[in-house]
Amino acid sequence: MFYLGAGSGGRLSVLDAIELPTTYGIPKGMVNVILAGGVDRLADALEQMEDDTTGGWLALQEENISANDFVIGITASGTTPFCVKCFEGMQKNNITTGCIVSNPGSPVAAVADYPVEAITGPEFITGSTRMKCGSAQK
Repeated sequence: MFYLGAGSGGRLSVLDAIELPTTYGIPKGMVNVILAGGVDRLADALEQMEDDTTGGWLALQEENISANDFVIGITASGTTPFCVKCFEGMQKNNITTGCIVSNPGSPVAAVADYPVEAITGPEFITGSTRMKCGSAQK
């Protein structure tokens, strides 16, 4: 299984991947993360990487993604180019997908096999998705 994300949602997926083995006893490496800008740059907040339309799919290919895998995209808006373009690639290659988004009718939810739309409404601080959306996605 892979999480795919950028920004706050992507960082939360890293936390989840770290916690799942110890919490549920699943093997390390069963849950992986493709983070815009790379997991090794987690603390750098490379927000511009959200607009990278090829990086997600290329990173999944490097991980030998196949129809046996499941990918969950995490994006507050559901419009993040990093996720949208990657989902198009997965759809063409019969890779099963899910998503967690916070806006109804988003492009990512439209192509996900198992969309979860956790509609949280506008944030208290405009431009931030780290509060309500991030809490709902976690």
